[in-house]
Amino acid sequence: MIDGLVAKRISDPSAQGPLEIELTVTDPGQSALDGQNDQAPAYFTLSVILVIGPPDPNALSYLLPRRLFDRDAPIHVGALAFEPQGLDEPDEPDEPDGQMDLTEPILEILEVMAPGDRVVFLCQDVATLNEACLTLGLTPPEIGIE
Repeated sequence: MIDGLVAKRISDPSAQGPLEIELTVTDPGQSALDGQNDQAPAYFTLSVILVIGPPDPNALSYLLPRRLFDRDAPIHVGALAFEPQGLDEPDEPDEPDGQMDLTEPILEILEVMAPGDRVVFLCQDVATLNEACLTLGLTPPEIGIE
């Protein structure tokens, strides 16, 4: 789970297809009063969509419903995958078998997003999607998502 994020599942957890999530972000570096010198943190929301698919942005056209493209907000795209064993950088310790921390690749995109933006994470497989759910603070879906 990533500090400063509160995730809420929007899509029906029993439905097949993309998993839609609303993230509420608490950004202590911003003022809630837009420019006022106030210690209150700013809150804003981002839309996150997790879907299983190839790491190809062109795949979005057949993986996501058309309604997701009809909104007037930018769509960021990122690919999430488990790193094959033995391909770690020499100076990085190996993760324990069966575990991977997706915090860094998720944060790399979330940090450049603006309030109201959307991101689609193309997950390599069900295991990666489940790990992404856990990283965002959600219970993974109980059914396979295609």
